[in-house]
Amino acid sequence: MSNAFIEFQKILNQIYDFDTDKVLLPHFYDGVKEPTTQQMDWIDKLPFNVEKINKSNGFKMKAMTKQDYYANLMFRPTFNVSGIMSGYTGQGVKTIVPNQLTAKVDFRLVGEQNVTEIEKGIKQLFKPYVDSGLLTFTFYHQIPPSTSEINLDTIHLLQKSVKNIGEDLVVEPIMPGAVPNYVWTELIHKPVITLPLANFDQNNHSFNENISVKAYESGINIVSATTQALSERG
Repeated sequence: MSNAFIEFQKILNQIYDFDTDKVLLPHFYDGVKEPTTQQMDWIDKLPFNVEKINKSNGFKMKAMTKQDYYANLMFRPTFNVSGIMSGYTGQGVKTIVPNQLTAKVDFRLVGEQNVTEIEKGIKQLFKPYVDSGLLTFTFYHQIPPSTSEINLDTIHLLQKSVKNIGEDLVVEPIMPGAVPNYVWTELIHKPVITLPLANFDQNNHSFNENISVKAYESGINIVSATTQALSERG
């Protein structure tokens, strides 16, 4: 009898090289772009505190510079196993061979990576396992990557308008997360600027999600200042 966990590991090793931290699917990295000089200049102005990052994550991250840290977050795609269920993990010992395994994996795409082409590569890789009856799989959700080319004058205008009300704006070249900005950039062909307003410790999408009164009031002023500046520019 095959051990389901070991079979899963064999498949996993064809998807991802754990020694080089690289996805092995053909054409996966097509469309991945390195940050520009301007984007690296913005990154240089972002805060970076290793101790706070480690405390927030609950583990020590790999040693890296600020530039590598933000480049990994914003410009490099990832592969992740988000959950696995298999075998016996209760009290005591059972000498069993796991006969089934359920796993959830995800890819975070960047730049101009093509969801359709990557999906084709996954199907091609899985086909022998599906044909043999060893594997079944389902694609749950797809969020294409999204990027916007924003005029520098617009960014400077927003920074100046916020500065006039006593606040400061730093620029993240790319939002390092899964948000459906492709709706604006790909479907209606409009650039996107995201302006977070909540406090940094808001526990976003988690228990005790919150927004402080200070951040709420500051957000009102920031939205007012930026929309007025953009409307006056025309």
